[in-house]
Amino acid sequence: MASFLEIKELLRDIFIIDTDMDEECDIIVTGPSYTGTKNNIVFYNKDLKLAYDKMQNYVKDKLEISTENYREAVLRFAIHPPRNVIEMDTIEDPVNELTYSVGLATPEYCMFLLDLLVENIKTGDRKFCIELRHRSRMVFRRNLSNEEKNNPTELLAELLRAYTIKLNSKNHLSLYKLRNYSASFEFEVMYKRNIPLSEYNDIQDMYSIGNSMFGYSYGNIETPPNRIYNIDVLDYYTMAMESRDPFTMYISFYHIIEHYFDAVFRKKLTAEMKQKITHPDFSYKNDGQLYELTKYIKKHMSNDLDSRKGNEFESLKYVLMEFVPIEELMNHLALINPQLKDYYQNNLVPFTTSKKTKIMWYDTNGVYTNLATRIYETRNALVHSKSEHISNQYRPYENKNDLMSEMALIKSVAELVLINSSEIL
Repeated sequence: MASFLEIKELLRDIFIIDTDMDEECDIIVTGPSYTGTKNNIVFYNKDLKLAYDKMQNYVKDKLEISTENYREAVLRFAIHPPRNVIEMDTIEDPVNELTYSVGLATPEYCMFLLDLLVENIKTGDRKFCIELRHRSRMVFRRNLSNEEKNNPTELLAELLRAYTIKLNSKNHLSLYKLRNYSASFEFEVMYKRNIPLSEYNDIQDMYSIGNSMFGYSYGNIETPPNRIYNIDVLDYYTMAMESRDPFTMYISFYHIIEHYFDAVFRKKLTAEMKQKITHPDFSYKNDGQLYELTKYIKKHMSNDLDSRKGNEFESLKYVLMEFVPIEELMNHLALINPQLKDYYQNNLVPFTTSKKTKIMWYDTNGVYTNLATRIYETRNALVHSKSEHISNQYRPYENKNDLMSEMALIKSVAELVLINSSEIL
């Protein structure tokens, strides 16, 4: 955990204050207002220290803090928090002795966020400081009310863009119940006010810390295209590139591959049939051979309901074999991140129970089965939500970062399918 002084030094950097910090000094922020006078805001050390000490009394998990009687978590809004959510009155539940509220985060929750941000600085990432400096200028340039000047620690929440849901209970409750009550309240807010909201699960997502998966390029645009790409699937590629939601991104990239399932499957299966029936050892007069041939066709054409790997899985594998040379895929991944090849070889997909999703790149006979399995199991976890398969389900916020780890693979595969299925001009 970050020390109190480290948090104060982070605030000094955000407010662009030149003076040194120690554990006893107040933080004085001076900013011009639109009236020509100056807004001098004093963050009193005793108030900051009180919030810091209180923050340590909470159980912390991802972006929530809790006790047996209280839970607070930061909310994500699709747009800037609407006024009718920010100004929501406290909701009392006298039957269950609960109190719900939505609004700016408490000072101790702000200290919790600052603590997490300090830890990110220790890993060498300071990009979010630029965003918060801009935010602080916007906050302190306006004419602050006397209440804001007298309670400056409340400005921390606005500075950090931290709007939270707070649940108080008179009785001791498990964290599981506190989460369920909070989620139920959030649903009713969405339902009754038609406002999309959810909880952030990761500080990096909240402040866009770290490099984007698309933060790389393959080269400059210096020549006109030499190929014609399939216009029927380019919309999926555009949708994936535009989206900030990993679910939409993954499924859009998968749709590019899926587009070729029928044509490639038919091509492969008919080629195999021709090989079998024209082989000198095959005789149409041999009933046993004809029966084995029908079993072979049935096996490849039917759906296996237990494993969900029927002709769709076979089609996926055939498309990969047709358009995705393994050496080319490894080179593609290396351009994004040299460590990706090892990641996909040594790690399973976290939100599936399959033990066959590691990709053995140099296994000539099995690599396409590994690759198809990893992609197919990921896709199934995204689109299936049956209660009996709950261990194989993707949870949009809990597993978001895990899914982002799969994005480089599906994107590279989709791009190679697009390129290698194109026509040369």
